[in-house]
Amino acid sequence: MIVYKPDFRQKIAESWPSSIGDSVAGEDWNWKPQFDIDAMTNIMIEELKLKYNG
Repeated sequence: MIVYKPDFRQKIAESWPSSIGDSVAGEDWNWKPQFDIDAMTNIMIEELKLKYNG
């Protein structure tokens, strides 16, 4: 028999909004993100390759 017990932090993560807006930061501080989702994903994959593939 396999028993699965979700990590208690999962409920915390599920309570977060599905998206987080940055429009107020853009208006108040003239802030713009440095990376979009594609660039961020590429960087993360490259970093993981370095970490796990040497």
